[in-house]
Amino acid sequence: MVAVRRHRQGFVLFIAHQMQHLTKPTAPPVDDFFPPGHMQPDEVLLEAWRPLVFTAHTTSGHNVLAYLADESEDGDWYFLAPIADAKLSELRTGALSIRDALTNSWMWQCLDDAVGVTLWSVEPTDVPDIFLPVPGTPLLPEQDAMLITRAVGDRVQLGRIPSSVISFVTEATRGAVKVLLDYVSDANNAGRPPQQYREVYDLPVQRFAFNSFEVAFGAPDIGALPNDSLTTAIKCLEKGLTWASSSDAVSLDEDSTEMRAAIMRAALLLTPPSGGAISEVNVSGQWMNHKVIRLGVNSRKKVKAELRALKADRIVLKTGKIREVDRDLFLLTLRDGESTIDRKCFFADDLLDDVLQYFTDETTVTVSGMESSGRFVISLISEDDEQNAPATIVPGYGVPT
Repeated sequence: MVAVRRHRQGFVLFIAHQMQHLTKPTAPPVDDFFPPGHMQPDEVLLEAWRPLVFTAHTTSGHNVLAYLADESEDGDWYFLAPIADAKLSELRTGALSIRDALTNSWMWQCLDDAVGVTLWSVEPTDVPDIFLPVPGTPLLPEQDAMLITRAVGDRVQLGRIPSSVISFVTEATRGAVKVLLDYVSDANNAGRPPQQYREVYDLPVQRFAFNSFEVAFGAPDIGALPNDSLTTAIKCLEKGLTWASSSDAVSLDEDSTEMRAAIMRAALLLTPPSGGAISEVNVSGQWMNHKVIRLGVNSRKKVKAELRALKADRIVLKTGKIREVDRDLFLLTLRDGESTIDRKCFFADDLLDDVLQYFTDETTVTVSGMESSGRFVISLISEDDEQNAPATIVPGYGVPT
């Protein structure tokens, strides 16, 4: 048997050991589910040197998904699972992985030898992992997810998943990519392109999976972003997450403190929160070179210690009036009423409506956020009640009564 079976273009389908093969289950085989003879594909969905994934039908006419799992001296081994038309459509479009399509209900283990087809009923949990497709593998290489973020924990189970877990997976992934794109764009003096920029870090969701809770993100449209900006940002993210997941005590090796700080801030977002349902976060996908990076509680402690050592960030609180707003760059000019000092402040895109309202009303606001390497990013903005309180009118002091 081939040690590593791949799609065309080098896309990994499954990994198995040359000396290990499937064997006949101890339970008695089941009869009369398939026509006599050898396995006959109805529709080939994936083919290399031979059909690897295809549909077939039972004697009663029901569709099954077939996956070639092993080739041995005994014959060809397949795993079969019933599949509805809707699930088959999801598989074709990449919304459902091959493994999830096979293991979402009950399965058959099938031996096709010189005699014909023999079937055994098996549970997905009883199948050795190496004989199933690599988790997350779609039908076609071009459907491969760029980034897969998976939250793991005792309470992270279908029917019990806290909404905070779903929010964490999507927002942490989006935020980590955004932090590094911000840094790369500033370092290249490229500024931030308008709408296209947001569409890059606001990654499209390709599919969900509930083995714990997993979100697969597809490739974004880079739009007006410089060609190398996203590549640089993703390399930084992969490097930072790999460092955070290791037990190596050596600091991250980067040329500048600013880059190290940006990488650490991005990595921190994807480590499991200190409290809550998530005990581990797994990050994988094409951008991570198809390896699974596992981030636990120690990863968070490690990243925080590195950020403290860098002393790169500080919390800033400012009060003033908004004098200018750049909607495309998410940039405002805050003027301190007493000193007339203007301060350029970036702000989170979800604050745009509030910023525009305060700007239009000429409201005195208080903003807070993080300053890093001279770049101030607002995360909160609110009306300053003390500055905006109406004047008290006292009868008899020059005011008609």
